[in-house]
Amino acid sequence: TKCTSVADISGGTYLGGLIGSTGDTGSEVSVSESSFNGTLTGVDLAGVGGLIGICGGITRIQSSFNSGRVQGFNVGGLIGEVDSETEANSSTDVSVSNSYNQGDLFTPNGYAGGIISFISLAGKVTIDNCYHAGIISTGSDVNGGIIGRGAAFATATINNSFYDIEANPSISSDLGGIGLSTGAMQYFLTYLNAGWDMACFLDNGTDEIWTFNADTYGDDYPVLAWEITTECDVLTNAESEQNSWVIYPNPSPSVFRINTESSNSINRIVVYNTTGKLMLEKEVINATSVEVELSGYPSGTYYIKIYSKKEEKTYPVVLKK
Repeated sequence: TKCTSVADISGGTYLGGLIGSTGDTGSEVSVSESSFNGTLTGVDLAGVGGLIGICGGITRIQSSFNSGRVQGFNVGGLIGEVDSETEANSSTDVSVSNSYNQGDLFTPNGYAGGIISFISLAGKVTIDNCYHAGIISTGSDVNGGIIGRGAAFATATINNSFYDIEANPSISSDLGGIGLSTGAMQYFLTYLNAGWDMACFLDNGTDEIWTFNADTYGDDYPVLAWEITTECDVLTNAESEQNSWVIYPNPSPSVFRINTESSNSINRIVVYNTTGKLMLEKEVINATSVEVELSGYPSGTYYIKIYSKKEEKTYPVVLKK
């Protein structure tokens, strides 16, 4: 807990910014409020991870991050590889929550994942409220915004976790992470609407886990609240300015509802996909409540542009069937 490394490290089998290997079956390791911001260079055909090289047994990572460069064979922003003893059964159980990677990843021919590179055999992984915003450079065609690859018997559950698709246009593996534009990744409502526990907004929890740097707000990604002193007026003012309309639920499996006050009634709704293609257009007359039906479209991120007599604004939404 509360460990930081800024070293440049190179070496052989299983290299991590904080831990090389957590051990085999029966081991239990927890990493909390910790970070790495150096350079990792692996020289063997093995996992290299911003925080941990390889995980076996029970491993918990929470409220931690990597902002250093990771290079080697199988490279992960936080974890290089998740190991397992057999294909049929595994006691390996790894969870990563409220953590992020902003470090760049490079492999000439291995796997790369924004959070985890590779889950072997029957490894079990759960990822909640995490994001990847670094750049993945690889000679391989197996790379993922959250997880690079999982073996046939591996289990991966990914909830409310995002990666910057503009920074990583060649992502080939999607095991559950949501790709967003850079603008959406730097927009606080993306996280507030996804249920992340944002400082200053008590409706989303009281642990105050995430925040934005007041000096770079609007041009940077969220950070963990323990990293900086949160200036609540920056976020609450942004909410009052940006959130003229309330969109819920978000994510949604089909229908998004938009509510507003009568003084800022809605006249038109337009929906685009992440490439800017027009998907839907809807004309209304001074409406204070509008439903947007997207059940006929594939799961993913869309942008709803709302028009009123006063203003027009665009909001990212996630269709998750």
